[in-house]
Formats: sequence, C-alpha cells, structure tokens
Amino acid sequence: MRGGALALHRRAADNTADEADVAFSLGNQAYGKRDYEKALSAYLLSNRLCPTATCCSHRPLLRALDKYDEAFRYYFELSSEQLATDDAREVRQALARLTPKVALLTVSSEPGDADVYVDREDLGSRGRTR
Repeated sequence: MRGGALALHRRAADNTADEADVAFSLGNQAYGKRDYEKALSAYLLSNRLCPTATCCSHRPLLRALDKYDEAFRYYFELSSEQLATDDAREVRQALARLTPKVALLTVSSEPGDADVYVDREDLGSRGRTR
C-alpha cells in the first residue's frame, strides 16, 4: 500500500507542464528583449518538455538566426504529423523557402528507416534512411 501511495505522490509531483510554461514565458521575455538565441533556447526547452502548438513560435526564430539546417529539420519532422490544413500549408511553404538554403542528402539502407548520425551520435539523429 505504501508503494502505491508513493507512486501516486511522485506522479502528482511531476510538474512538467508547469516547467514548460515557465520556459515559454522566459522565451517570450527574451524575444521581447531581442535576445533571440536565449528565446530560441527557452522555446525549444518548452517544446521538448510539453509539445504544443504554442511552442511552435520558435520556428521563425530559426530562420531569423540563419539556422536553416535546424529550421528545415524541424519543419520536415513536422510535415509527417497530422496537422490542421492551415498549419500543413505553412509547413509546406516553409520547406519550399528553406530547401534552396540547405544541402539535402538521400541515404538508403537495408533495412530502411535507420537513424543517420553525422560525426557524433550524442548530437542526435540528422534523419532517417529510406
């Protein structure tokens, strides 16, 4: 019985959404001060903690900071999700604007659908194979 109560207490103490709200608010404050790097960092943290449509406000920051690779990866990943019609159109338009600014590479493997890493695995996957 005690273990169940402790598990319930731990679950109730998980305030990830609160932390995401704080990070988003800090992002808004930094954006208002034109500290775009700090704003981007806060927005990405907020989105990682609790992905929501509101957290997508960092997308224009990626382009504004000339982070075309990161912006393309973000929109490309987003394009595979079920999106509202307006959002899907925005994603397609963003990909069309970004495509000339990035180097795209197609990697095939057997079996397909493997993560692709460039230089270091700890930097995360840069895409998936076909």
